Amino acid sequence: MKGIWGKFKQLPDVLRRQVTIRCGLGTVILLLSIILWIITGEVILALPGLALTAFLLVSGILLGLRCLSDSYIRITGMVTTVELTSIRKKPKSLCLAVEGRTVQFPITQRIENITEGDHLTLYLSPATPIYEQEGTYRIFACLAIERPTKNH
Repeated sequence: MKGIWGKFKQLPDVLRRQVTIRCGLGTVILLLSIILWIITGEVILALPGLALTAFLLVSGILLGLRCLSDSYIRITGMVTTVELTSIRKKPKSLCLAVEGRTVQFPITQRIENITEGDHLTLYLSPATPIYEQEGTYRIFACLAIERPTKNH
């Protein structure tokens, strides 16, 4: 067990955080569902929480196993274009310059103060489809997005 825990601690911070959040949130919702079931005596009221618990725990465990077996792709590049939402002016999608190619992907997690010229790292599943359109590679899902620290 020490080997698995040691390998988990060596994962990139964003992947470790994703696994921890999914499993932790699934556990909390499981406890709340059980409490709701005990208080009301109706299992039907606890079923949505139990279904969400199952989804989060399975998702977290599968992501953890994928990460522990080093079955993910790491793409690092420089931000060339930031597309903002029209109303709140938050990042909607980004274009990265990766080894002479342009990769476009939507922002699915909060990234503060992203500007052109910043460096980002994307973590992808090997099964993630990548589409080419007009010389740009488009990715519609990623495991995590990391902004390397400025100290490097």
